[in-house]
Amino acid sequence: MREVFGTDHVEMWRQAALGEMPDWTEVFTGYGAAVDWPVALFWEEIRESFPDALVILSTRNPAEWWESASKTIFAVHTPDPSFQEMVRALEERFAGDPQDRDSAIAAFRSHNQSVIDSVPDDLLLVWEASEGWGPICEALDLPVPLEDFPFTNTREEWGV
Repeated sequence: MREVFGTDHVEMWRQAALGEMPDWTEVFTGYGAAVDWPVALFWEEIRESFPDALVILSTRNPAEWWESASKTIFAVHTPDPSFQEMVRALEERFAGDPQDRDSAIAAFRSHNQSVIDSVPDDLLLVWEASEGWGPICEALDLPVPLEDFPFTNTREEWGV
């Protein structure tokens, strides 16, 4: 989502949420990976454009996820009407009510299971941030960086 702020991608993501998919190859030109919201909502469509890419399913305790998401991505408020329209369209695609704990957690669990059921084992890494660089680097056949694994995008950074 950090890349969406301050870019011209707001309208593109709104249109995608409404079913008008962009050229994903063009969208991700210059990037080596895509993570987080709103990309995760389009994992199936993006995977069609990059069928050999590793899919990393970042998992966590659903209740902890809800506590974080409800105070950050589901609580984004801005006076920018185009950004608000994008957020509403993305929330519709989410397949759960992001303002309702049980509905959001059910959608979260369903999303995770869909990824696990759909992505071939050799292209899927089910991973938790607490595992750090190791599993990701091993799956990508890359050396583990010397710097510590970054823990960013925290509730504290969002001011909540």
